[in-house]
Amino acid sequence: SGRELALADETPGLGLDCRIDVTLPEDGEYSAVVHDSKYAGGNPGFYRLKLGAFAYAETAFPLGWQRGRELEVTLLGGTLAEPLKSKVTANAAPGQNRMFLAPPVPGRQARLPFRFVLGDAPELIEPEADAIDQRLFIDAAVMNGRIAKIGEVDRYKFPVSAGQNWILEVEAANLGSPLDALLTVAGPQGNVLASADDGNGLDPRLQFAVPGGIDHVVLSIEDLHGRGGPMFAYRLKAETPRTDFSLQVLPAVAQPPPGAPPAAPPLGPPAVNIPRGGLAIVQVNVARNIYNGPIQLTIPESATGITGEDGLIPAGANTGLLVLSAAADAPLRAFDLEISGQGGAATQPMVRPAAAAGRNPMAMADAFVARVPAAICEAPPAKFAVAERSIKILHGHNRQLKITVERGPNATEAINVASTGLPGFAVGGGAGLIAKESNELTLTLTQNPEAPVIGVFPMQLTATTQAGGQQETIQLPLVKVEVVRPFSLELLNQNATMTVGSKQRIAAIVRRDAPFDGIVKIAAGSLPQGVSLTTVEVPKGESL
Repeated sequence: SGRELALADETPGLGLDCRIDVTLPEDGEYSAVVHDSKYAGGNPGFYRLKLGAFAYAETAFPLGWQRGRELEVTLLGGTLAEPLKSKVTANAAPGQNRMFLAPPVPGRQARLPFRFVLGDAPELIEPEADAIDQRLFIDAAVMNGRIAKIGEVDRYKFPVSAGQNWILEVEAANLGSPLDALLTVAGPQGNVLASADDGNGLDPRLQFAVPGGIDHVVLSIEDLHGRGGPMFAYRLKAETPRTDFSLQVLPAVAQPPPGAPPAAPPLGPPAVNIPRGGLAIVQVNVARNIYNGPIQLTIPESATGITGEDGLIPAGANTGLLVLSAAADAPLRAFDLEISGQGGAATQPMVRPAAAAGRNPMAMADAFVARVPAAICEAPPAKFAVAERSIKILHGHNRQLKITVERGPNATEAINVASTGLPGFAVGGGAGLIAKESNELTLTLTQNPEAPVIGVFPMQLTATTQAGGQQETIQLPLVKVEVVRPFSLELLNQNATMTVGSKQRIAAIVRRDAPFDGIVKIAAGSLPQGVSLTTVEVPKGESL
């Protein structure tokens, strides 16, 4: 009849995957319809559909455990008549903080796995006692618990010291739990010090400073809507703020030819194609937690045929570029690219893997592997060279950069060259056209004298052309553009003592940056009352 009997979209605990448990009313022919929930489709849009009478558990408790430790996991719901316990070891490959858990249950196995979080610090299971003095959250970083019945509130006594700063976080909804948690911090007398019901999606996160005069607080967790049951599991995490950072690889955005509309942002995780004898530039963003120093991006030595250069994220910066090149004879292959960043002191370095942006954290595939899909592909139809990899532009002046191209047999059309990375309001001229009959281009970079921008900027140059009947995009070498002041003024004496009616001579040197040789006028402001300075004009080319 076409009547819908059941529907499922993102079953709790299965990420973006789904399961339907339905009893068919009578014998006959039924249809199972599968489509993208947004009718968008994937690339590729692969899936596996399993139909039959299968045994499965609906959830597992706890939702995670300390890495390398064995524990007893309780399976609940689904086709299980009663809870089933199974021993597992919390382990995963390096770089992963989650594993997939699929303990056996009696009967034919459906076997869709549960996501299981791995931590590096000791963890606890919620005590069965109700008295607050017996519900201690101590000597551990994570408390695993459940809001086991409607209206339940879980409370824990948490020792603290005055002046401490704590970050408290609940993991529940992001791990498939139906719990919409409300987290509250109260003092020994019940006065509320802090609370949160969101922070990381539906999961709460808060940071609070311990006031004076107390030696413990009470942490409370409940469902925001008063719900509860065996499925309402959570992980309560407590840690002090620490110096750290995390890295994320962003998808590349193709630069359109001059006059063309901007390219649409890519969907999904980034993919890096490195042409033989060519370049690929990978953008890596950093999220800083207190740490504000430099970070050096690298790839492992085991990346055969691939080399990386540049990759420095300067102190205080939130993004960096890693230039990857492949040898001309590198074998064509697809592989997982691993990028890591090192920061901190040389004696105690912090090394963090870069995760691929664009992955949905709810996906059940290897979304938590710190790798980026990559491939070594055929050589580009043309090879480019830039005359200089590092150039300097004087504030208010122009600077030329020559680009040459070695065309292959198919690269006979005009070539558009575009750039990103320069502050457009301050530096212009980073685009041009190489005519069909030409093999070179000279860009004239202009620095706007009205824009007070000084600093170093990485200029990414991209060439687009028609070759062999299709559009080709080719990455050019990265060029570091430094905008500098045309001169500096150095005072030979930093202090001047004057009496009423006296005069004082202050010696100075004008240090010029070539090719600037213009007139320099020296004036002063913010002088004490009654003190004046005669404006000095330094002639062209002179320094005193």
